[in-house]
Amino acid sequence: MDRSFFRQLLNTKSKAPFWERLMYIDFKKIYTPKIRLLCHLLMWMSLSLFILLNLVFGYKFSFKAAIVFTLRSLVANALVFYLFFYLFAPRFFFRGKILLTFCLLIICVYVWVIADYYFMSAIYHLKIQTGSSYHQKAIEKVSTVGFRQIADPKAIISNVIVVLYSISPFFFTKVLFDLARIFSSYTKAEKQKAQLQIDNVEIEKEFLKAQLNPHFLFNTLNNLYGMVVKKSDAAPEAIMQLSQMMRYSLYECNAEKVPLSQEIAFIKNYVALEKLRYGSGRHIRLEITGDPDNLYIAPLLTFTFIENAFKYGLQDKNEGFIEININISEKTITFSAANDIWDNTAPSDPRVGGIGIVNVKKRLGLLYPGKYELILNKLEYKFSIMMKIDLS
Repeated sequence: MDRSFFRQLLNTKSKAPFWERLMYIDFKKIYTPKIRLLCHLLMWMSLSLFILLNLVFGYKFSFKAAIVFTLRSLVANALVFYLFFYLFAPRFFFRGKILLTFCLLIICVYVWVIADYYFMSAIYHLKIQTGSSYHQKAIEKVSTVGFRQIADPKAIISNVIVVLYSISPFFFTKVLFDLARIFSSYTKAEKQKAQLQIDNVEIEKEFLKAQLNPHFLFNTLNNLYGMVVKKSDAAPEAIMQLSQMMRYSLYECNAEKVPLSQEIAFIKNYVALEKLRYGSGRHIRLEITGDPDNLYIAPLLTFTFIENAFKYGLQDKNEGFIEININISEKTITFSAANDIWDNTAPSDPRVGGIGIVNVKKRLGLLYPGKYELILNKLEYKFSIMMKIDLS
């Protein structure tokens, strides 16, 4: 048996409530068959000792009579206890047959009365003197009547209160222990369930990030390949921009939250890289207002929308456009992006979008439940998105 469980349970200096300490006890681990037998023996011995002392000092029984009467209580109560809790309750009560269980409780009363009758008869015939005239007359009365009178339904009903009073300490002990065991098992199961949900959330977040990073790498390398094929003088600078972006994507994005200033630097690098690819003649605008210092955000939340803007926008050399605005006010960030669409290649349903948009929605729901707003809007020649997040 692990004593640390009991030390923690009985630790009066602990600030945790008793019921919280109780749920840390692993009943399945410590309540082995040997421990169960020991607990039952201790229960019967302690309660029998209480009855014995009560008879000797309370009712002034002789020690011999007190021993016999204690044995009588032990046998009768044990018969009813094990009959009810280990035969009737598992087969009927725990299977929802509550009414039938209470009917069978009458059988328990019969068993107790019959056991009590034979013990009283034995005490009477052995001429054991209790030292109490009241109890001696009760013994004589029970022993001289016939068994049929003792087992008569009217006699049983009249003895129900006596039987329930006699077995109540044992029933109370058993019920109290079982409630503690059930409570411990239930709270542990709930705790494990909550932990499993947290683990699943963490796994899903990592999975979503793992989906995002290869997508970003694939598209960016395609862009660089085009610049190298054209032997653009901007290729070396673009490679440096990519290097900074990859360092952020591969190493700094492993944290659940990153400094907002780093996320904005990443966005600036990406937009700068795209400007190098498209040249200075295209309408690409990035505007950032507010102070990002001391604020943290989940990494790459905005990148899917920026990437999609460059994927579907700038279709027309003259009228194509991409506009990205980031506003930081106190602990709130508002991100908006808009781009032109001419050949209807953008997602037909802005509420669904591609896998990137679906992942962003999932991440927002996991990381900022009830603290974000996301609006996607598709017009005939324009696609826009607004995302507002409370970073507090």
